[in-house]
Amino acid sequence: MQVKFKRRLGKTSYFNQVNNISFLNILLLFFAFLMLGTGFAIVPGLNVKLPNVVTSKELSKMIDVRISDDDTIYIQGKPAFIKDVAIFLKKNKYDTVFIKADKNSNVGVLTEVWQACKEAGIGRISFVTNQ
Repeated sequence: MQVKFKRRLGKTSYFNQVNNISFLNILLLFFAFLMLGTGFAIVPGLNVKLPNVVTSKELSKMIDVRISDDDTIYIQGKPAFIKDVAIFLKKNKYDTVFIKADKNSNVGVLTEVWQACKEAGIGRISFVTNQ
């Protein structure tokens, strides 16, 4: 048994075609409403009012102590001996010290400066390096 199919070569009617223009109009209207609707949406969140703070404590007093490649110690740009470092820091009441040592300087001098800062009662000692 053989199945025969009919070929339709006749004219296609207007109602058999999908009307693409009205479909595109509906899509454009949907996107227009979507863009306008989301533009005015209020994003829910937590409204926090931060208090105004007045600090009575002054900012910490910081100083740089530099050690050159020939192991000379500099405080405020002036050369100093290791025994003068602790006395100077106690006298001026510094609480933060940044030690900037040359990479060719002696590690022993660096530890002596660190120990002098500890003896002066410095709580925050930082070593500054290059990245």
